[in-house]
Amino acid sequence: MTASTTGKTNHVLQVLSLARLQVTSARARLHGLHAGVAEASRALTRAQAQTRMSAREGEPGRLARSQAAAQEMGSARRSCRSFAGVGITIAGELKKAALMAQDAGESVRGIDQEGSNVGRVFDLAALRARADALGDALKLALPMATAASEHLYGAAHAARGVSRLDLDERARLTEVDRAGTGAS
Repeated sequence: MTASTTGKTNHVLQVLSLARLQVTSARARLHGLHAGVAEASRALTRAQAQTRMSAREGEPGRLARSQAAAQEMGSARRSCRSFAGVGITIAGELKKAALMAQDAGESVRGIDQEGSNVGRVFDLAALRARADALGDALKLALPMATAASEHLYGAAHAARGVSRLDLDERARLTEVDRAGTGAS
């Protein structure tokens, strides 16, 4: 084994180690993303409960419940928008890791195996398989992280629309009601 081969092998190991750090960081952020999605889901459940209760109450209670539901939708919107950014960060980390895995795979394929003993050939084959497996996994994970961010942005947009529509509709109904009764 030549110094050049050793240097190339060390480069591959170092790049794979850095890729692993990127994946570990993305995984840690993913736990935060799950927490944010869970909070948004709880806010939607609370908004739904407030909306159901508003249908059973008189006008003063109905307006208060509708406003509470709109506030919950606002909370869901903020969570979705905030954690969509986390999803983008995760996708960025996964993309970096994928590029590193690709670099490692190309580097290990460039190592001259001529004159190497059987053990060394098997080690290089295992290293190549490790780089390829990481690259394949990241090819699957990256589109999922990107799609999660897109869905969260879409959910934030939808929640914003619902909360605004709900408040606008309730305000119009109250104004019409007041105008009809002569109240100001």
